[in-house]
Amino acid sequence: MLSPNLPLMYGKLKYLCYAILGFIALGIVGCANTAHLTFYSQPPGAVVYDDLNRVVGTTPCRYNLGLIPPFAYDVDVWDPGKSFTACFIGYEPSTLHPKLGMTEVRKQRDTGKIWNWSFMFNLEPIYPKKDSSFMPHYQAESTIKRSEERTPSQGIYIGQYPGPLRGHWISELFSYGKYILLEDNSLWEIDSLDIINTVLWLPVSNIVIIANHYQGYVFYDLVNTDEGEKASARYLGIVQLQTNIEGEFEGWDGDTVFIFANGNVLKQISYSYTYHYAYRPRALVYISGNQYYLMVDGVQETIMVAVIK
Repeated sequence: MLSPNLPLMYGKLKYLCYAILGFIALGIVGCANTAHLTFYSQPPGAVVYDDLNRVVGTTPCRYNLGLIPPFAYDVDVWDPGKSFTACFIGYEPSTLHPKLGMTEVRKQRDTGKIWNWSFMFNLEPIYPKKDSSFMPHYQAESTIKRSEERTPSQGIYIGQYPGPLRGHWISELFSYGKYILLEDNSLWEIDSLDIINTVLWLPVSNIVIIANHYQGYVFYDLVNTDEGEKASARYLGIVQLQTNIEGEFEGWDGDTVFIFANGNVLKQISYSYTYHYAYRPRALVYISGNQYYLMVDGVQETIMVAVIK
């Protein structure tokens, strides 16, 4: 004789089995590694499409490849079999097929990490045209001379560079030409429209600084007299520390602590979130006013930090 409670018991047993299977699946997926791709372009702001003609975003942007399949851990280079195309008005479309190095990933299999690989689209103009930022050597010197002949305004200006305007050269470039460090340890942020030029500038290139004052603010141009080019720039401050971040760097999320190769420890104190994976990236700590800021090579922004150690 069948019990009237048998269907109810069967239903409970069924849902219990579903719950057990769900927890098992969640445990397996939770331990798997995830792959992200970050795309940059020169010029920035290009629209990126995937191989299904879906918009990924405008550069810089990120694409989630999903879970890394098991077979990818058995190869040195994983080919996800996807292609991406960047488009920008006035430039030829550029397509790339990402191939991802798996050497470091293999060492941390099933740890639940998010791995990021970065790729750069270098776009070429459809029609060669005169770049308004290009200046022949004689024109560059003339521009510098006219700037120096202006009567300087008096007073202290926000973001004012305290050093001399001549006799500089490039010490290092960071983040694809976004930041330039001069030989006197002054750090400069380049306008996004001019990165297309500065990404190709070379260390030890001679630089002259042009200062333009307006209503209590000061605006700068960096003139590369070797190339005959100029770029609008913002003076950030004087670099106090040049080193590497120890181990793996995965960006910051609001209160991230950074351990440096020289033993210093700093903590993020301004709210900002960004993800960028790099192993032992170059890092600069500069001072502006009475506050320290951190710049990491490959990241397009800086954050405020406090010294812990």
